[in-house]
Amino acid sequence: MTRESLAEHSDELLNRYRNAANFIDTQLGRIYTALDEENLWDNTIVMMTGDHGEEFLENGFWGHNSGFSEHQLRTPMVMWIPGEQPAVFDSITSHTDVMATLMPRMGITSTLSDYTQGEPMDSTSRRDYIVASDWAGLCYLGADYKFTMPLNSSLDLVNELFTATDQPVDEVVPFLASQRETLQGILASARTFTEGNVGSDSQP
Repeated sequence: MTRESLAEHSDELLNRYRNAANFIDTQLGRIYTALDEENLWDNTIVMMTGDHGEEFLENGFWGHNSGFSEHQLRTPMVMWIPGEQPAVFDSITSHTDVMATLMPRMGITSTLSDYTQGEPMDSTSRRDYIVASDWAGLCYLGADYKFTMPLNSSLDLVNELFTATDQPVDEVVPFLASQRETLQGILASARTFTEGNVGSDSQP
C-alpha cells in the first residue's frame, strides 16, 4: 500500500474515518443515556479522548504512528468530573497527565511520581515541553521545535528537527546546544518504569 496507491482512494478512506467517528459517537450516546437512566452522573467520572490523531497525507503520511506531525499528535480531551465547574485548560498536556488528573480524584494518595511522569491537567504550573513516543523512539515537543530521538536502531526513526508546525530545520546545532541537558533527561526518564523499583514503598 504505497502513498501513491492510497492517494487514489483518499476520499473513500476519509469517509471511512468519518463513519468510524460517527459510530463512536453513537456508542458514547448509549453510555450517556445509561448514566441518565441510572442517575449515575453524580458519582461517575467520564473521560473522552483518543490515543492518537490521524493523518490523511497532509504531511505525506497516512494514518498514525508514522511521524510526529500535528495531525497525528493532537487528540480531543473532554472530561466530566462531578462537582467541578466547567473549564477549558489551554496549557500543553499529554496522555501521561490522564492518570495524574484522575487518580487523586479517585482517592489515590500515593505520590504522583510513583506511577506517572504526568501532571494534573488543571495544574497551575506551565511546562516548556512534553514528550511523545511511538514504536521507534521519542519526540521532544516544545513551543517552537520538535526533535525526534530513536530508541531502537533497527527501526527507521532518526534524529530530526522540525518547527512546531512541522517544517524541517536543517541547522540542528543551536537547538542541541540549548537543550542538551533537557534531551539527556528525557532519554534517562524513558527508563524510569522499566529499570529497578519505582518509589520507596514499591513491592515486587
